[in-house]
Amino acid sequence: RLSGSTYYVDITNGAKDSIIAAQLTAEAADPAHSFTLTKHASNPLVIKPALGVLNEFYRPNVVKDGSNWYVLAKNTNEGWYSTSADGITWAEPVKCLPVGANGTFDDNKCSPTLVFKEGSTYYCYYAANDGGGSNTDTVGWTTSTDFITWTKQSAQAILSVNPYNTIYGTSMTYVYLQDCIKVGSQYYWFGAYLNIDSSVCHIAYGISSSLAAPVLNIKIAAAT
Repeated sequence: RLSGSTYYVDITNGAKDSIIAAQLTAEAADPAHSFTLTKHASNPLVIKPALGVLNEFYRPNVVKDGSNWYVLAKNTNEGWYSTSADGITWAEPVKCLPVGANGTFDDNKCSPTLVFKEGSTYYCYYAANDGGGSNTDTVGWTTSTDFITWTKQSAQAILSVNPYNTIYGTSMTYVYLQDCIKVGSQYYWFGAYLNIDSSVCHIAYGISSSLAAPVLNIKIAAAT
């Protein structure tokens, strides 16, 4: 994110305990291609409290809206948010995206992977899991007008691994949406598929005309 003349990069540490180790970046001669990353003196910015309210704060999805900063991340398979006035000092995270009721497609996991704002609405796409024997992740979505109260928009998953596995003859287990770019009236989605032990990863994209129907069906690259 660019704020004024400074770029901000938000990362997590390996243990996923001390989270949003945000880094201020200084522009180099060619800011489009060359950056000097400088770790901020306040790191870590969001840490696991001593009382164990957070076990992790993972995959920080940061949105800067006007002068306000928001982050939505996973803690024990549910979505928690925090706010900041400067991107450095953050409020204690609060749960806002709980798992669904027993028997629903997301009753075991609601892990935010993509958050952005369009118009006056915030959109969050999350990795969902029903805790079934297949242990397969799908994608659900939820919206908010204030980043605090989120409303799930579908009782069923809106994206699964099945179409991709059919196209490419793969056995992927997990699917994650990680970016969305709007060009004209079309949405370009970017994300990843992984197999059961994450030893195979495919980066993919897709195009759709609706935020309610993301597509991720074209393989870009594969890594093992």
